[in-house]
Amino acid sequence: MLKFIRAFTRAKNISPIDIREDEIEKELFNLERGTHLLLGKFTEIDIYEALERAGIMDELQKKGLYPVEISIDHESILKQKIFIDLKGESPSPKRIAEVIIGECRYKLDEKVMAVPLKKKEIDSIVVEWLVLQDVKSAFTEEFPRLPGQRYPGLRVGKLVLKLLEGLARATNKDCFIAFPEFYHNAVMYIDYLHFLNPETEGKVLKMRDDLKSLPLADVSFAFCGGCIIERRNSEERRISWEAEEMIYPLSEELKFYFSSPEYKAIKEKTYNSHSYQFDKLCYEMKQEELMTKF
Repeated sequence: MLKFIRAFTRAKNISPIDIREDEIEKELFNLERGTHLLLGKFTEIDIYEALERAGIMDELQKKGLYPVEISIDHESILKQKIFIDLKGESPSPKRIAEVIIGECRYKLDEKVMAVPLKKKEIDSIVVEWLVLQDVKSAFTEEFPRLPGQRYPGLRVGKLVLKLLEGLARATNKDCFIAFPEFYHNAVMYIDYLHFLNPETEGKVLKMRDDLKSLPLADVSFAFCGGCIIERRNSEERRISWEAEEMIYPLSEELKFYFSSPEYKAIKEKTYNSHSYQFDKLCYEMKQEELMTKF
């Protein structure tokens, strides 16, 4: 399961994910129907066909999660829900995916930015909530439960990013945005999305490198319990995970920002001045409580 709150790459690589820019809209979405459902453009059939073209339906069939039914609940343009359920399940359908998505003009916080942009607000697709789960599978030693999960994830994250990129391009957005609710969400996607704040980018990259020898599930739960120690120079403190915006840039101005010398310099300085340690005793004392709470 992939889980985010309110909205959703590594600074050295911000190119689109394995698909030519001029093919995104054509290949993923048929915009000729002129319907006004998801984001004012897409019907359930459009979404189904986009999932097929992105390769997600093939993965669902391989996992025995088929046939499926797609439904859209559009409360407003700011908050629209997509549900993917297994057909024919009783007594109630089993939900494979749930997405809450919307459009907005996102106001940039210049206080955390390396350099200001000409645009103070960016046209964005905002991913408020994203759950993808294999309801026919169980957690294993190789794929243990992560914070927030009820079932194992579908492991189709890159395909979903391609789908979101297609949505953003098809609706002429500057980017799509999300806020990773847990540490593991950020680590899984930091090769594809950037933190707006270069200091946060540098910290998370250092967290990933310093803690990579440990199981990701343990580290993510440890962040929930304040069992990670951050060191900067002679200072030391316990930290918990705090969500900040991650951006997948599409506009040239945003791409330039994340590849700018100013952004890279702050990111690298932060990376080199911080280190992170897993407090094993703290985690062992809190593990049972954390597993129940999260």
